[in-house]
Amino acid sequence: FSFIYIYIYLYCTIEIEEFYAFPELRELWLGCNQITRLPELQLVNLQVFCASSNKLLSLKGLEKCARLQECIVDGNQLSVIEPLYGLEHLHVVDVS
Repeated sequence: FSFIYIYIYLYCTIEIEEFYAFPELRELWLGCNQITRLPELQLVNLQVFCASSNKLLSLKGLEKCARLQECIVDGNQLSVIEPLYGLEHLHVVDVS
């Protein structure tokens, strides 16, 4: 039994590290949860990451998500997006 999609929205208390238990995870939606940092996510199958309307300053932690295609992180306080530079499959980025 494995999850492919996880949606956690609107002020839930979560530890992102808990998602390591789902290696087949393809979509992770974490909007409006007051997340301030990302751990080093080693979700190699992750294709869509959404963390809109949080308190992220950096996207450090996403660099090992080699299959990432969409990164939706609007409504944060980002000053560092360099971790996305090496992701070859990434074609949608929203940092507005």
